[in-house]
Amino acid sequence: MNRFVRYWYQSMIDTGANYVHVSKIALTTRLVITALLSTFTTIFQSAGGFMPGIGFLISPLATLPIFLATYVSIRQGILCFTLSVFLLFIIQPSELIIFPFTTGLLGIAMGVAFLQLKRRILIVSFVSICLLTGIMVILYGFRFPLLGPTVDTTRDPMVIAIIFIFCFLYCWIFAEVCRILMNRLCRALP
Repeated sequence: MNRFVRYWYQSMIDTGANYVHVSKIALTTRLVITALLSTFTTIFQSAGGFMPGIGFLISPLATLPIFLATYVSIRQGILCFTLSVFLLFIIQPSELIIFPFTTGLLGIAMGVAFLQLKRRILIVSFVSICLLTGIMVILYGFRFPLLGPTVDTTRDPMVIAIIFIFCFLYCWIFAEVCRILMNRLCRALP
C-alpha cells in the first residue's frame, strides 16, 4: 500500500530542470517550432480521415506536439492549438468538432498540469476531468455521437462514470508517455 501511495504522489519529472527555458530560444525559432508542431498535430489528427483504420491509431498522437509546445510555454501551446484548428479547417474540417474538445484540450491540459501541478495524481486527475468535460460538451452539448451509435446522447450517470474511468486510464497512460518523453528531453538538452 505504501508503494502505491508513493507512486501516485511522486513528481512526474525526475530531472532538476522542470521546464525548457524559453528565454534562451529566439522568437523566430519559437515561432518556427510552433508552426512545425502545429503541422505535425494537423497531420496526426487528420490521419483518421485520410487513412481509415490505421489512421485512428495515429490520430491520438496529435496530443504530443501540443503538449510539447505547452510544456515549453503556455503561450506557445495556445498558439500551436489555434494554428492547428485553422489548419484542420482547411485540410480536414470534419475533425473540427473533435479536436478542440478532446485531443487539443488534452495536450494543453497535460502541458499546464506538468508545469503547475507536478504530482502524478494531481496531473492525471486534472487532465482526465478536462478530457471528460470536453467529451461531455461534444456528446451532450452538440449532441454529436462521438462514441458511436451505441452511446446515446441523453445523459446517463452510468455512461458518464464509464467515460470517466476510460478518461482516467487513458490520461494515466498518456501522462506516463509524456513523462518518459520529457525526462529524456530534459536530459538531452543543456
